[in-house]
Amino acid sequence: MSTRPVLTIAALLLCATACGEDGAAAECIIPPCALRTAVQLTVTSARGPGPVAGVTLVVAGAVSGSGACSQGDVTTCLVPGTGGTYEIDVRAPGYQTAHRTVTVTATPRECSCPLVDTQRVDVVLTPAA
Repeated sequence: MSTRPVLTIAALLLCATACGEDGAAAECIIPPCALRTAVQLTVTSARGPGPVAGVTLVVAGAVSGSGACSQGDVTTCLVPGTGGTYEIDVRAPGYQTAHRTVTVTATPRECSCPLVDTQRVDVVLTPAA
């Protein structure tokens, strides 16, 4: 039996209790916030429509690391994070690396995790020479 739902409910109740009914944050306790999607990239090829195989991201900035890419009708990559500036290199075998600088805003909220304004970016990869 999993205790995850119980812990989540307990954390929400703790925050709601600490904030008070009016949302005052005098003694607000914010549980750790999961990273939201900061950047969503749609990756296509200059060769034509369809997904691009083998796309990887290298991310530096507000959060460093990599993003997760999936393929359906197109290739979509998600970068989790917070507000700030991201330097993103989009790579795929047989294509030139595309670089994007993306600024993400986040609105702080009392007694709650910040609202992250997910930035949507289209990237068209050019075949390598």
